[in-house]
Amino acid sequence: MRMGTDKSELILGGHTVLDRVTSELEKVTPDVVMNKNHRHRECSLPIYEDIFHDVGPLGGIHAVLSQIDADWVIFSACDTPFINEDVYRYLLRYCDENHEAVVPVYEGRFHPLSGIYRTKIVHKIEQVIEVGERRVRSLFDRIKVAEVSDFEGIEEDKLSRHFFNMNTKADFKKAQQLLKSQESPRHL
Repeated sequence: MRMGTDKSELILGGHTVLDRVTSELEKVTPDVVMNKNHRHRECSLPIYEDIFHDVGPLGGIHAVLSQIDADWVIFSACDTPFINEDVYRYLLRYCDENHEAVVPVYEGRFHPLSGIYRTKIVHKIEQVIEVGERRVRSLFDRIKVAEVSDFEGIEEDKLSRHFFNMNTKADFKKAQQLLKSQESPRHL
């Protein structure tokens, strides 16, 4: 069963998931914005609404890249409450002239909504959308992607938490348990 509610508004450890994500992103970049089409509460972040509707996460990536004044943009989904600045700092190492996106691959799965994208690929996203594609992976055939699967020096626990996402109520319960275990003192 899916969540049935705005995941960014869920309270986890006394804070909304959005606040948790924002707080961690602010450790990496001073400019944090949000892609959202419906406002449920007062939000101090600049909000970029989709230009192309009903095209999933690809529409959100397009909305931000087409409206922000930056060369590279770091992304995080609203259902990843344990993202970690160390993972993003590691991915930033691959942002260079040879790449148009840096996408983490963890445990064999692409995580495009935890990636970093150049704003200059907006027209390529539009081409993908215009041919009816909705998957972010469809974009990767048209751009130069650094696929990062080796996170040397980052602890496994930090990685597994960074890539943990909440899609169901059971996932939310697991997030609460993960938070509890993270806050509990460890016994030797």
